[in-house]
Formats: sequence, C-alpha cells, structure tokens
Amino acid sequence: MTTITECCAERAAESKKEALALKYFGRNKKLYTDMAECVSRGAAKILYAGRDGVLLYEKSSGIHMLASEEKAAAKRILETLDENSLRERSGLLVAHGENARAAAYEMLNVEGETACFQVVYCSKEPRALRGMLSFRKPERVEIETIKKEYHLESPENIEKLCAAGQIWCGVTGEGEFVGFIGRHPEGSMGLLQVFPEYRRRGYGEELECFMINVFLSEGRIPYGHIIENNSKSLNLQKKLGYEVADEKVYWLFEC
Repeated sequence: MTTITECCAERAAESKKEALALKYFGRNKKLYTDMAECVSRGAAKILYAGRDGVLLYEKSSGIHMLASEEKAAAKRILETLDENSLRERSGLLVAHGENARAAAYEMLNVEGETACFQVVYCSKEPRALRGMLSFRKPERVEIETIKKEYHLESPENIEKLCAAGQIWCGVTGEGEFVGFIGRHPEGSMGLLQVFPEYRRRGYGEELECFMINVFLSEGRIPYGHIIENNSKSLNLQKKLGYEVADEKVYWLFEC
C-alpha cells in the first residue's frame, strides 16, 4: 500500500521532471511546442528529462515523443525505453529534429516515417471570422461522412474524437455541410477537410480561424503538423500567421 510520504515523493519527482522538460523545450520553443503543450495540459508521462533531452508519451494516444539536439544523447535516452511498451502503446515515436530521427533509426525497429513541418500560431490574438459558416459538433450521418473522407485517422479514432467533442463541422447558412476540422488524439490541430464541391471559397481558412480561436479560448497554443509535401496547406498556415519550426518532426512507425 502506497503511503502519503511515498505519494508526496513521487509527485515531487514528477514535478522535477516537468521543470527539467519545460526548461529543455525553451531551447527551441517552436520545434518543441507539441511536447510542451502535452506537459502543460497534464497529458504527458515523462519517461526521461535532463539537460540532454526529453522522452515522454502522451497518455491518451500512447504516442511517444523524443527531443534531443545531439544524436549520441538521443541514443542514450532511447536506451531507457522499453521497446515492447512502445509497441504496445501505439508503435509511434515523434522524433524532433534530424539527430533524434537518426538515433531512433539506429536504436529502434523503425519501418517507415512521415516527415512534417511543425507550425505554431505564436500570437495571442484571435482570428476574425467572416461569418460565412457556423460550427457545431457532427451528427451521426456527418460522422459517417468524416470516417469515409478522412484517412489519416482510423474510423475508431474518429469515433472517439467525435464522442470527446474534438471535431467540428462547418455549415453554411443554408445548412450545407462543407467540411470539418478538429484536434488529433495527441493534441495537435488538424483533420481539416473541405469537400471538393465547396473548395476555393475560403471555407478552409474559416475553419482554421475558428479552430485557432478554440485553442486560444482554452489557453492553449495552436499548433499542427503539416506533411512536408503538402505545400498548399503549409502556405495556408503561413497566410494565417503560423510560424514554422526550423527543423522537421518525424513520425516514425512500427517502432
């Protein structure tokens, strides 16, 4: 049975890890925004935090995240990771920067990757909406449409996100469902899609502005991961005032 003293000691150790992690993230705030937000909203289990880097996993998704500027340090940190636990939780590791990526390839059984730009909305000012859409949580028929149209999350994850209130529909004044946006399981903004017949009307920008304001209203920093070859999306983020981290983040699969 855990005693009060043991609980206090455990909490003190966790608080120390959080402080070390947040201090490390300050070295490159844009690159590590996703990890810092994970810690600040209490969603992180910090496995390692020190002067040479941070390793954590996001509790609800099980996705692991690694920050380390030096390849040798990243390898030492990954030595502390139970690879079976990684595989059981999600099989996903997000490596921040090229050196962390290279270390993961040497230390883990990586079978594939998706390279992304991390974009961060650094302003605290909400975006002005043009009033062309109203926003609401999806109903059953719309959930089925989202599951059919969006392929970067599993149907099961989309169901969970909808149940948790993390996906919003954009609807015109005439009641037309034109697209959707939301928050991925690990906390990043995304799931943006405008149906083909409604594109080039500014609806994607309006959906993003709405979602930026949702993040800001919660005291969160809006951020997202843009797949490196998606130049249209990256240009939209820049137009809306997002800043791009100076290194990429790498989603590594089947670790």
